[in-house]
Amino acid sequence: PDRIPGIVAIGRAIFSRASMLENSGDIKIPVLIVVGSDDRSRPPQEARVMAEALQNARMEIIPNAGHISNLEQPDHVTALLSAFLQEAL
Repeated sequence: PDRIPGIVAIGRAIFSRASMLENSGDIKIPVLIVVGSDDRSRPPQEARVMAEALQNARMEIIPNAGHISNLEQPDHVTALLSAFLQEAL
């Protein structure tokens, strides 16, 4: 219970910050957006908006994963990252 005010303050700081999409047109490099199919805090719909705002983005949805898809489906995420880096580099 003593930690609740701190947790609430962190949540407000995170969710009240300016949209990162405002300057997304400046990003020219390849971008891989990975989102879990079951992510409730940043759902696939939000990731899709981000991918569409970026010039050179690819979005991948990890099935049966939430917000920490890299821990929930590590083999799948690692394969995606490896392939992306091979293509981008």
